[in-house]
Amino acid sequence: MNGYAVQRDGMFGVKTKQAVIDFQQRHKLTDDGKVNRITWTVLSGGGK
Repeated sequence: MNGYAVQRDGMFGVKTKQAVIDFQQRHKLTDDGKVNRITWTVLSGGGK
């Protein structure tokens, strides 16, 4: 998903959190592992 080797399983586990943190760091967002409004916007193609 989005370039990360994470399978959809309905769980927000350790690998998913790390993928979110990596994504946030690459996009110069706050790297807390939480998919907040800003992270979601960038993840879905808008913003930074």
